[in-house]
Amino acid sequence: MIEKYKAKLTQKEVVHYIYQYNAFFAGFPHLPDVLLEFLVKVIPYLVIVGAYLSLIFGPIMVVVSCIYIFTQGNPFIFISTLLLALLWIPRGFVLLWGYKPLKEKKIEGWIFLSIAEIIVTLETLIRISFGQTRIITLLGPVFCFYLLSEMKSYYKK
Repeated sequence: MIEKYKAKLTQKEVVHYIYQYNAFFAGFPHLPDVLLEFLVKVIPYLVIVGAYLSLIFGPIMVVVSCIYIFTQGNPFIFISTLLLALLWIPRGFVLLWGYKPLKEKKIEGWIFLSIAEIIVTLETLIRISFGQTRIITLLGPVFCFYLLSEMKSYYKK
């Protein structure tokens, strides 16, 4: 069953959209190879830590948001917290699936990392729409997409 979800995330249509945003950053200045090589070496370890944190704290935050609605009664905060927590869980799985391919420098890992960053962008948009942060925080995901586009050449099929 997990393989079915992994296959859906790496199907042609999804990869096509990921490559489209990657093409957007083609004209940007390139980072030094030394920095990119370092990022490519470190990223699998950051990904596995992020995966476990998301998979641990996602369900905890779902429970906390449910407790909050019964104790505080503010549905606005409940909905926003619940939505964010529910996004942490799939992000955790996507990062977990990306760990081994990233370590082996396979493009599949880069694709999973890109999908995880799309989920982070969605989380940021939700936080902006609920007034929990400002629009300037979208610069974080944009910078991560830039880094991903720079690192793409280090991953092969």
